[in-house]
Amino acid sequence: MELHKSVPEVFGNIEIYVDGGITRGTDIIKAIALGATAVGIGRPYLYSLTYGSEGVEHLTSSKSDLFTVSLTDRNLTIFAVLKDELITSMKLCGVTDIDHLHPGMLNTGEVDHMVLGGNEHPYIKWKPRAML
Repeated sequence: MELHKSVPEVFGNIEIYVDGGITRGTDIIKAIALGATAVGIGRPYLYSLTYGSEGVEHLTSSKSDLFTVSLTDRNLTIFAVLKDELITSMKLCGVTDIDHLHPGMLNTGEVDHMVLGGNEHPYIKWKPRAML
């Protein structure tokens, strides 16, 4: 939202990636609807490395059905839950393709006042340091 307010011209000119803070399927929906090209969900892959290359292969394999993974295998369950939440959120929005998401689907009224405009901070006063 800050990019839309500060530098809206970047949308359509560069790719925007959101990495960090993605914990739910709704987070993915919001980021994509606001104009992100993609989001990073590296934590499940990091956790799958505890099982070595087999863990990563199982996580990324199109042959594995992630929804039938045992609850004791936490890494794959996290990914399955995230995928399930994403699909459910898309269904609740009436969207069948992620490309159909748009900012009009989000109600940002409650947080709009928190988005700062420009370089000014509402109460922290600072000056750039002189370049050496």
